[in-house]
Amino acid sequence: MIFTSLFAATLWATSLAAPTQSGSNVGSLVQRDADLDSLLLIIKAQDDVNDPDDLTVSSCLINNGKNTLKILNDPNGPLTTWKTHTFEFYEVASSGTGLKARSGGNAAHVSAVRVKYNPEVVAALADPSTYTVLQPGENKTVTHDLSGMYSFQTSGSYAVKTTTNAENFRIIKEDGSIGIIQAKLYDGAEAANWTATNVAESGTYASLRGLASAGIPTHLTRRWEEENSLTKRQTFRNCSASQQKYIAEGVVGANAYIAEVNKYLATTYYLGNKRYRTWFGPYEKKRWNQVKSHYLALRNQPARFRYDCSCQEVDTFAYVYPDQFGTIYLCGAFWKAPVKGTDSKAGTIIHEATHFTKLIGTDDYAYGHTDAMALAKSNPAQAIMNADSHEYFAENTPFIA
Repeated sequence: MIFTSLFAATLWATSLAAPTQSGSNVGSLVQRDADLDSLLLIIKAQDDVNDPDDLTVSSCLINNGKNTLKILNDPNGPLTTWKTHTFEFYEVASSGTGLKARSGGNAAHVSAVRVKYNPEVVAALADPSTYTVLQPGENKTVTHDLSGMYSFQTSGSYAVKTTTNAENFRIIKEDGSIGIIQAKLYDGAEAANWTATNVAESGTYASLRGLASAGIPTHLTRRWEEENSLTKRQTFRNCSASQQKYIAEGVVGANAYIAEVNKYLATTYYLGNKRYRTWFGPYEKKRWNQVKSHYLALRNQPARFRYDCSCQEVDTFAYVYPDQFGTIYLCGAFWKAPVKGTDSKAGTIIHEATHFTKLIGTDDYAYGHTDAMALAKSNPAQAIMNADSHEYFAENTPFIA
């Protein structure tokens, strides 16, 4: 049976959150945590995969704490339908006691959109559409259309898991600040079966259509087809005259930032360089040279891109398809951003440009100043491949000499 019905997913989630009924042990799956703030995350894969272009996963997030929670709808998490890298499919092997990961088992290749999002900016909007409210005992179930995202290595058994970042949910506290709750993944006896899926030997292993849309209901516009070449001047799609003006200002600012960074890195001394350490971590020659090569690759690029203004998501700045070089989709938060400064129009363009695999191919390991600075300390190797780290190094606000 293929688990693709949103109705079926909702029934499944509701039954889990409901009190235990006589003669039923389903309700006992959810145990109230002693903590005031606690979340339980349950993942359900479809039973069989015959075609990666017809693939769904359902997630159910349950508030099993004692407080009402306002949870941000992070596009990189299970509360939204954005086609971001939220789930992984790993090869597994059958054993006498169920399923277990193969030694060195391969993960399915994933193609996902990259989104610029800042939790602190979103929380300040105080917009109910940007967060989910869960009362104690309530749940939210989302069916994720993953069509076109995954290509499997072989047929056989796979297990679906959330990525590490997708297990961390940001909440808006009563004072407006941001908190983080790491959800507990359901690990009961049923979990192995719920997260298991089988790629049919007679089916298709790889997506034939590819990633055709970003996955959000309010913006189902199909991605633009790759064009053979870019022009020497930015072009626009679905953009008003005023939007084109704002983009042009952002492009000028982005080029100025990139030129300043390249001059800075060419003339500054790396030892004791506070600006570099803040965003990319302690000096190591290979990492330093890699960062320099990244900004060199960005020279004069923003003025050549195509800008699409059809995305209306108020909590999102922009997104790209990393393998669709040169097209940046601008969203609602972009238009409210300053031309230059922290989380600016110019910085957003740099952020998205770094995602293109033809230029750098960054990921979104951390969003916002606080998390990006923490990443530089804890994992410099990820920091030099983090889009926001590149943006904030270029914006340099507040100023670091």
